[in-house]
Amino acid sequence: VKDEARMDDVWPQSISSDDLELWLRDVDSGEMVLLIDACYAGAAIQTRGFVPGPMGSRGLGQLAYDKGMRVLTATQASNVAIESETLGYSLLTYALFVQGLDQRLAVDKAGRITTSGLLQYAEARVPKLFADVVTGKVMTRGPMANADPSVQQPLLFDFVPNGRSAVLAQGIAVAAQKDVRDAFSNKVVAMDRDVSDSMRAFEIGRASCRERV
Repeated sequence: VKDEARMDDVWPQSISSDDLELWLRDVDSGEMVLLIDACYAGAAIQTRGFVPGPMGSRGLGQLAYDKGMRVLTATQASNVAIESETLGYSLLTYALFVQGLDQRLAVDKAGRITTSGLLQYAEARVPKLFADVVTGKVMTRGPMANADPSVQQPLLFDFVPNGRSAVLAQGIAVAAQKDVRDAFSNKVVAMDRDVSDSMRAFEIGRASCRERV
């Protein structure tokens, strides 16, 4: 939704928390994650009077608790979510899928990327990307007049019981991948050098044989 949009234009295209509750209520899944990459996204969960627990209030927050969901919002209830011309994505999308997943930066000590680990990585990474926006290292799309000058801080609501978390990918961090590539390249160079030395020795030996003949 554009910042200057009128509410009369917004409401017909909006999805209410009641709609989401209706759509998701019958979904039976081992794990559920809801990403809200929009301005003021924190308001979707941080509703007044919401206390997660059995037989609580209606709405998305209660549904998240009832279904054991993880919900990650792009920013606080009072702040906008930034999109970047430089990155080509919103800050949250870039942190999650480009850096965290594709570049394997959300990998844990066991070499895995889990659901909770990926979301926690993005939650911590977005404020650092926002700092790059403030300093001009990253260009944004649209005005930042309504942005909280402090920081864009995603909010992670984790209602998953027992802390279970699916493994999304196996991999190693980019730095480790570079070490592997460098080691492989060095090995190839060493092999090329050995082959060259062997060929040189072979040519010398062949020339010596010709001289004797």
